[in-house]
Amino acid sequence: MRPIVQHAFAPMIVGALVSLTACKREQPTPTPVRSVTAAPSAPSSARPAPPGEWTVPNVKSDERDESPDAPHADGGVFKAGTLSDVGPAGPASASRFGVVMITRRDEVVLAPPGKAKGSFKGIALVATAFAEKAQPPSIAGEHAYFISNGKLARRRVPTLGPVEVLADARDFTRVSALPATEARPATAAFIVNPDKPTGSATAMLWVEGGDILRLSPDGTGASSVSMTESGGEVLIAVLDGRTGMTPVHVRKLAFKDKRPMLGENVVAWVAGPAQPTTELTLLAPEKDAWIFSALERETTRFGLAAVHIGATPQMGAPVEWRMYPNGIDPAPVAPVHACGRALLVYARPSTETPGAEQELHLAASGDSGLESSDLIGKAPSIRGLSASGDAEGLLVVYSASSRTWALSTPCPRATKPK
Repeated sequence: MRPIVQHAFAPMIVGALVSLTACKREQPTPTPVRSVTAAPSAPSSARPAPPGEWTVPNVKSDERDESPDAPHADGGVFKAGTLSDVGPAGPASASRFGVVMITRRDEVVLAPPGKAKGSFKGIALVATAFAEKAQPPSIAGEHAYFISNGKLARRRVPTLGPVEVLADARDFTRVSALPATEARPATAAFIVNPDKPTGSATAMLWVEGGDILRLSPDGTGASSVSMTESGGEVLIAVLDGRTGMTPVHVRKLAFKDKRPMLGENVVAWVAGPAQPTTELTLLAPEKDAWIFSALERETTRFGLAAVHIGATPQMGAPVEWRMYPNGIDPAPVAPVHACGRALLVYARPSTETPGAEQELHLAASGDSGLESSDLIGKAPSIRGLSASGDAEGLLVVYSASSRTWALSTPCPRATKPK
């Protein structure tokens, strides 16, 4: 890994806590207590560009540091609520049903809400039942979409349905799915392996009842993909992770008579080098859209990039950086609509010290980007981050210390004017 602020990237994996079937233990707190050693990463998607491949266009974005006095979310401060130890670390996502986990055998396991407000019941399965490095499923409507054994699959939740194999896919990558509506069928964006040894992984779009479409333009690759609704339209962003310059592609997806029509591909931003675990995510406040990705800005600086897409994708979109005190890998981010706001949850190191404890932050997305964040939790290492919410609060799910945790955060009360 490259050094950040003259320190090496902190090796990031989860370590061991006691299991649900172990003897009596203390209640979990929002600060798991011990750090752990490193383990091998998932297969790499970041790559150099082979000779003769698509050439990265000369895209220039206005990049700047965020203002130190960023505004705060209207209505009060978010605070950590109830933390529940759900079970062993594994692919887990927050949903309106509870915590959804996928086993190695493609079983859907649900941790529903507990008796105490904000709590969740535990999952009584051993750690070997889960693939710890697998990515969280994408919950869309009543289905969980996930990658298993080189396949894109889905299963119905909470009423369990059969496994539906939808397409070939690349292991250890994320799916981004949207549920069916009156205007469109269910859709899922995902990554597939190269079709030849010298080729690149690419982004694809599965449409229920239709063909599978290629999202990556010819000659380009893909290491992360995200899809969201924005002002009644669908936006798709693809990160083409490279060891040199990393293009970020954006395009609209429309439907006519429920048949998909892909819009023009736009290179919104060209970032620096990406790591195999670098992810991007789309977040769309009303009539607006942002891409968020945590990665290196320069050799000695690392942070969260906010790329302003707006209502219409454009080349060279402006970028605002929220700098971290050091680099982390992975550096998870998760979008969520809750409490009447578009919110982003992200992990960042607490200090520049290698291996420093990580902080879990929550920030609202406003007209000018991310507002000031609230600290809602801490852990030695955080990965597999996801979030779900409603008008009352939000549920944040993540892995840390070889366990899966569910953090319930209530919506803040409006601040009374003085």
